[in-house]
Amino acid sequence: MDVFQKMQQEGVQPNTFTYSILLDGLCKIGKVEEAKDLFRQMVTQGLSHDIIVYTTLIDGLCKIGKVVEAEDLFRQMVTQGLSPDIITHTTLIDGLCKIGKVEEAEDLIRQTQGLSPNIITYTTLIDGLCKIGKVEEAKDLFRQMVTQGLSPNVITYNTLIAGLCKIRKVVEAEDLFRQMVTQGLSHDIITYTTLIDGLRKIGKVLEAGVLFRQMVTQGLSPEGGGC
Repeated sequence: MDVFQKMQQEGVQPNTFTYSILLDGLCKIGKVEEAKDLFRQMVTQGLSHDIIVYTTLIDGLCKIGKVVEAEDLFRQMVTQGLSPDIITHTTLIDGLCKIGKVEEAEDLIRQTQGLSPNIITYTTLIDGLCKIGKVEEAKDLFRQMVTQGLSPNVITYNTLIAGLCKIRKVVEAEDLFRQMVTQGLSHDIITYTTLIDGLRKIGKVLEAGVLFRQMVTQGLSPEGGGC
């Protein structure tokens, strides 16, 4: 902000790009109220908000739990004649999922007319569905993702494995674990610890032990997190 103020004192007028950088910086350190002030200041300076500026502030608001404000900003963006891109949609979908508004997030993904949801979009919504126990819907979304020609990554698999373990469908989780290998993906510490914990919770202690030893053989530390 010191550089910004110095620019103004020296008569150098910041442009939209300058503001977007400052907004991003403020949001990343949690100073979202200051970012909102800058957002409003742009109007008084005769500058237009672009997609990057809107998305940056939407992301900042979502990160501090002010998702309702983020939704308002999303709608304002549309009324201003701007078309939110897939990054904007994914950002808001993530925010909605984090506060349990998964149905609204599902509605939003259906509104992505002309846009192709990416791996992050799908994984975010799969995670949201799993967290509220809608694992069957998460599985449907996983399959839809594949039919769209997208290859689930390790995070996508870990997310669905965790959801299945949570509802004690560990056999299905094991199937996904094996499927990862056929897809050329390597299990990480989260994959192992999630499935080990799932097996342990349904009394399959011996299988959990075998998987634990496999994990150690792969050179992975058992100190990682699980579900």
